[in-house]
Amino acid sequence: MWPHKTMKFSDLKLVPRLLRLPLAEEHVGGQQTLKALRRKGWLKPVIEHKGNTSFDIHDLDRAVDRLQVEGEEAPFGSVDQIDAVVVRS
Repeated sequence: MWPHKTMKFSDLKLVPRLLRLPLAEEHVGGQQTLKALRRKGWLKPVIEHKGNTSFDIHDLDRAVDRLQVEGEEAPFGSVDQIDAVVVRS
């Protein structure tokens, strides 16, 4: 018999769809990575108003996915320079 635990609704941890700047930076691997993705034009905030800069988590994921696409130029010059990004072999 497969062991399982009955999960309560209150046990669920929801990830917000929009991430404010500090969480967005953490999600992509750091402040420099987020800045570079924006500079390259791969990422734009959904909200940018009076100190509230928020990014859609799906846009963040797509921008990071572009780093992994074969032949796509990394916005930093080298993928090796990015923390928390797997280097292609």
